[in-house]
Amino acid sequence: MVDKDGEKICIPVIATRIVDEEKPDKESYIVSVPHDAQAYLKEIGYLPGETGLILFTEAVPENARVIMPVRVEEEEGGKIALTEWLERFLHKNAEWREKYLIHTERGYVLNWENLDEDHRVLRVRATKDGEECERLILLKPHEQEIVRTRIGGIAKPNEIVVCKFSFEQHEGLSIEQAEDVLRNQYLLSNEKLIEDLAGRLAEVMTLPEKDLDTLTDTGCKGKLAEFIAFDKTIDYAEPIAYQKDFEYKDKSGTEKHIVIDFVYEHDNLDVKYREPTFLQIPTEVDEFLEQMYGYREAWKKTGRKAVYAFKKLPEDS
Repeated sequence: MVDKDGEKICIPVIATRIVDEEKPDKESYIVSVPHDAQAYLKEIGYLPGETGLILFTEAVPENARVIMPVRVEEEEGGKIALTEWLERFLHKNAEWREKYLIHTERGYVLNWENLDEDHRVLRVRATKDGEECERLILLKPHEQEIVRTRIGGIAKPNEIVVCKFSFEQHEGLSIEQAEDVLRNQYLLSNEKLIEDLAGRLAEVMTLPEKDLDTLTDTGCKGKLAEFIAFDKTIDYAEPIAYQKDFEYKDKSGTEKHIVIDFVYEHDNLDVKYREPTFLQIPTEVDEFLEQMYGYREAWKKTGRKAVYAFKKLPEDS
């Protein structure tokens, strides 16, 4: 806690208990102050300071403001990484700590599955020298598992912005919220693509993947499958087209058309996500194979190879 010019500012930290095998009843703790927080305290002229710095307090004092000082990344785009700060933020609430954090040898880490299943999102308000922006972040498992967003032009690379968090539950997003997430969390640059995706997928973007097994609305199920396909591939490439219609001829020469969910510039990546619970009897498998033929004819027109993303098929298929 910092008492700066009469204002109480709290920066969340985590105390790690150290166990001495020879003296198991003795309690000792290590409290680390994040590097960005140290830089912030130096920036405001508080370190070194004579009074008012308390390294650890269990509860937030009355009228105190909780802040997370975050350094803007060096890469272009004004991105900030919030993973460590979210862990510390959740740790201050006993209920959240138990449900949304997992204790490991390196300390507490995020429980991504529980965050996703509970439709949790993070709202971040970032400020720098009187300028402010607000961002919504979906908390969904990714290969890199980093909570990151772009904050726009309020700060330069390596500068510190002060962030305030709120932890919310959303059953669905508005189109405007979805556009914000696609633009600043997923870092899409094609405004037409952002508009098309948000208009169709906003209502399902907070639903976890496991909901594919329980949804009865086929329209909603299809939208969620599309968002999962997008979410699983965005780390590799940004789509250049969504719901692209291709004409082709089937094996008998009949003119048909097929829709590819996402088309990419990446040499080996076009995607059609197919939910395997649809494939239960031979006639449906035949229909599926005919669709695969249509997809192949479509991507042959682009002159590229293709990768199709699937869950494991049922044994009877």
